[in-house]
Amino acid sequence: LFQAQSLTQPDKVSFVLLLIVMMVLLVKAVTAVEGLHLYLAPLCILPIIVRTFYDTRTALMLHVITVFMISFIVPDPFEFVFLQIFAGILLQFGITNLYRRSQFFASALVIFASYSFTYVGINMVQEGSWSQMHWETFAWFGGNAALSLFAYPLIYMFEKSFGFISEIRLMEISDSNHELLRSLNEKAPGTFQHTLQVANLAEEATRAVGGNVLLVRAGALYHDIGKMEHPGY
Repeated sequence: LFQAQSLTQPDKVSFVLLLIVMMVLLVKAVTAVEGLHLYLAPLCILPIIVRTFYDTRTALMLHVITVFMISFIVPDPFEFVFLQIFAGILLQFGITNLYRRSQFFASALVIFASYSFTYVGINMVQEGSWSQMHWETFAWFGGNAALSLFAYPLIYMFEKSFGFISEIRLMEISDSNHELLRSLNEKAPGTFQHTLQVANLAEEATRAVGGNVLLVRAGALYHDIGKMEHPGY
């Protein structure tokens, strides 16, 4: 309903299915190793990666679907589903963008905090006291949050493998120190200054209507790049 056009593009369908299968296999691998806790598996990597290439709604929906699928193979599925969905919701609405590295550390903090508070709440409702709390579980939550930082290199790998454009990539090519933009500045400085003004105007207009600011800015910066061929014109 929300990403119908993606169903006609095999690379996007393959990307989604690959992510879901990876998360299921990850949980299977963690639960198969003696001494590792289920909550070490960083399932919130999925909504982080999907959010980079799609919208928040799609990321959250795929996260919920994956969590429900995995709940059939884990012990105490109610607690598992409750923790994972709550963490996914807070992550999606707590992180506005993921094109700054600091946002990835902020997302790890959100993941740890959401797991911890939800776990405490569930245990207080079920047990009614602190005595039955498994405090070592918070260490596994910390490991989970730390492993979620691997979303950063995974985004780069998926970007190269499937030909996607992430917000991180758009930030990189929108840098005025980019090799191609520096070349434009050297060969056609007037056009380069004009390009910067157009990019600023386009960015403000896009922000006003709620569009993809980074995508429009990148397009504006390169819209006259061909004038390097004959800058005298």
